[in-house]
Amino acid sequence: EEQQGLYGELRFLQKCLAAKQEDHYETIQNYVGTNHALRAFQGKDWAVEAKTISINNADQITINGERQLDETLLNKLYLYHLSVEASRMNGQTLNDKVDELRRLFADDKAALNVFNAKLMEAGYFDHHRDLYKERCYKIRKESIYVIDDSFPRIKESELRDGVSNTVYSINVSTCAEYMVSESEHFNSIE
Repeated sequence: EEQQGLYGELRFLQKCLAAKQEDHYETIQNYVGTNHALRAFQGKDWAVEAKTISINNADQITINGERQLDETLLNKLYLYHLSVEASRMNGQTLNDKVDELRRLFADDKAALNVFNAKLMEAGYFDHHRDLYKERCYKIRKESIYVIDDSFPRIKESELRDGVSNTVYSINVSTCAEYMVSESEHFNSIE
């Protein structure tokens, strides 16, 4: 699950780099998921939580805590949902995704160094590449949702006294009205 989650975060990071081609160093700084942050990506006044699912019910995602989808202190909060088919030896490996990103950072050594440090923080080590070489991912579906007051989720301010550390599920198939295009998303977080 951790490998799969890292794969999804790296896929979204690659999308961020493509959208904001001018400054890879700044973009990699926004990737905070490896620091055990509340959300995977955090900018000045925006955040994105990334969820990667490979189970049969790929529209069912688990939210870890009442603050993960709480936009109270942000101007914009998004949910990136990636549904993958995980298999053995058929698709793209975590190693493949890491190598793609390293090639993108080839001309920016500072960004490459930060990226490599973040990989280590996430528990990805080059000397363990053999552990990641057989599990492959094929993209089934990916979506970005804007989180606002009516999005189906639990907020910290809605909890009764004594309730905390909530874990709950959302069926994103019921959230089509909150879906935004990649261009709409990336234009809103500039």
